[in-house]
Amino acid sequence: MLKDFLEVNETWTQSLTQTTTITGVPPITTEVNITGKVLERDANLEVGSTTFENVIKVEVIQNTQGQVNTNYYWFAKDVGVIKYQNIIQGTNTTSELVSYTIN
Repeated sequence: MLKDFLEVNETWTQSLTQTTTITGVPPITTEVNITGKVLERDANLEVGSTTFENVIKVEVIQNTQGQVNTNYYWFAKDVGVIKYQNIIQGTNTTSELVSYTIN
């Protein structure tokens, strides 16, 4: 999901086949096309009371049978995803990291 070697505005693509199985229903196979883009690098982002440095923000657009799902991820170095935003059919959902421990 994160291509941390890419520069800002560089993109990548991926295609995959997703199979959903539900008891009593034949498997449903769906083609998913993904386009990712690095939007920011080396940024600072405040999440809660913590300011993270070296943050990379990416946009990941999933197109599944014409339904477009836009996701934004903010990755902090040595931590992982610290913020996530999903936009699908006009609905906007945002989640942020609450706590973490590095061992």
